[in-house]
Amino acid sequence: MGFKDQTVDHYGRIPWLLNVGLCLGSQPQYQVQLTYIKSYMKSYPGKQKFGLTFFSDLCHRTPSLVRAADSRLVAFFSSLKNENLLNDTVFITMSDHDGLFGDLGQSPQGKLEH
Repeated sequence: MGFKDQTVDHYGRIPWLLNVGLCLGSQPQYQVQLTYIKSYMKSYPGKQKFGLTFFSDLCHRTPSLVRAADSRLVAFFSSLKNENLLNDTVFITMSDHDGLFGDLGQSPQGKLEH
């Protein structure tokens, strides 16, 4: 039924309900998310904020796609540092449990993670 009061200022789930797949227009989905995160961080200088996002499409479709984002992730974090967007900030990055595909998914480790 929803919430009586607005729970968040920005809710990025709506575009992802469209099930856009790996790309949104001509950009990889994860690049659109990185751009959104950076825009969000720049929009409220000096204000406390909390954000949460997932890049699961890259690793849940096929393990080889994760590598495709490496250089853009490095560029993203470098730009945050260079633009002083990480000052007075706790920015937590966590990795996925890894893809549970094929032989890996059938291994004892894959079964344990599943």
